[in-house]
Amino acid sequence: AEIAAQVERLHRDTPSDTPPDLLVARARLCTILMLLYRAAAGSAPEETPAAHGRRRRSLMLAARRYLERNYALPLALEDVARALDVSPFYLSHVFSEENEFSLFAYLTAIRMEKARELLQAGAKNVSEVARAVGYENGNYFSKVFRRHFGYPPSELRTE
Repeated sequence: AEIAAQVERLHRDTPSDTPPDLLVARARLCTILMLLYRAAAGSAPEETPAAHGRRRRSLMLAARRYLERNYALPLALEDVARALDVSPFYLSHVFSEENEFSLFAYLTAIRMEKARELLQAGAKNVSEVARAVGYENGNYFSKVFRRHFGYPPSELRTE
């Protein structure tokens, strides 16, 4: 219906070949082509603010679940975004706005809590715990752990 209305306007607005009329005709034709492209691509109508908010919240929750399941892997933002089929920029932006902290701050918190549990259990040394929670470098893990908790991981290690 919208395409038909635009075609009717195109026909009505171009009574002559003057430059202003040709400019209006080109603009109408561009609008018609855009509408046809959207129809062919199956584009949905504009999203309501409530639907947009639900979609953003859903993405954030999916990202949290993904991080909770895959915290032990060496993850990059691109990996998470690819798994959720969104752009890295959009994922980072939505996650930060919905949580008031970044995606990687959340990943670090998950890793640190799991590391504390493993260290308290006493079955693994600091290097093994570092690898178990996604850190390749034990020294870097110790630095992050100390920054997160305020004490080194070796203090939790039970002998």
